[in-house]
Amino acid sequence: MKGGLFFADFTRLGKVHSHELPFTDRPLSLDSIIGGEDKARGLEFSWIPPIGHYVPFTAGAVDGIGADVPITSKLAMLDGDTGDAFGRSDRRTFGDILYYGRAATIFELGQQVNLNLGGNYARGRDRGEREIASGDFKVAWTPQPDSYDLFELSGEYLWSRNRGALSGDALFANGRTSGTASAHGGYVYAQYKFGKNWQPGVRFDYLHSDTLRSAISMATARPTASRATAKTRALTRRI
Repeated sequence: MKGGLFFADFTRLGKVHSHELPFTDRPLSLDSIIGGEDKARGLEFSWIPPIGHYVPFTAGAVDGIGADVPITSKLAMLDGDTGDAFGRSDRRTFGDILYYGRAATIFELGQQVNLNLGGNYARGRDRGEREIASGDFKVAWTPQPDSYDLFELSGEYLWSRNRGALSGDALFANGRTSGTASAHGGYVYAQYKFGKNWQPGVRFDYLHSDTLRSAISMATARPTASRATAKTRALTRRI
């Protein structure tokens, strides 16, 4: 068990520092849905049950996951800036806690081939009611046991939703005081490391977001909120 300020064991690469990633930048889908790295503050408990197969479990109770505001909590302003779509009190109670869990395992598909699988789920109060679910995998193949050569095929799919009372900057023209924003996407990458210096690879990244944006109501002359849907695809090559 650990407590305090830490990187939560949530998703495969969310808890990895940017300079330790297998590529030069963070996947857009992971970065946007989580909100940067898996920064959290609270308690986390890890347990490996005494069974014949390796299956570590992690559970935590924190004030939030992510170093930055996730895309489902951002409000796109008319001037190009961003704000908070959902209200968040500076004085949070024990009821404003985000609970999460992760389960992972590994299978040996051959003498030099391993398959890693993981699943994650989080739910609680963090800028409204926040919910996150994801699944990840990684296939690692070592052609020669005593060499530096290594092939990796890995990916992750994420889904998230925020809902609750809107902030003062997000007011619907019809008088609504609550709203919902969701996003889903994922990434997959393949890379082959041969020798000590060469590691070519390719990554595909996809993000679909149904977020809130700010508009001006001519009838009331006050900021109002409407939905904005965006799709982003990216292809990154690295050598």
